[in-house]
Amino acid sequence: MQDIYKNKENQSFPNNPDEIVSTNIDSVSGLLHTKLSYRDPRGSTVISEMFINGTVPTEKDHYHIERKIDTSTNKLATKL
Repeated sequence: MQDIYKNKENQSFPNNPDEIVSTNIDSVSGLLHTKLSYRDPRGSTVISEMFINGTVPTEKDHYHIERKIDTSTNKLATKL
């Protein structure tokens, strides 16, 4: 490839057009991230993604939820 490009000027990609926007989303749900997206036991699931303006998700992630576990049974804790 170096031979092909040796007599050519360096070029850069154009900046993002106005209709393209970037936002952080949860990679599992594809929705807007929440604080729990950062605390996934496998590691943060927050990524930066590009969207056409007007198509950015408006709903927050509902995949990551926090629940209390009864450590004696390893099941969801319930109120008595």
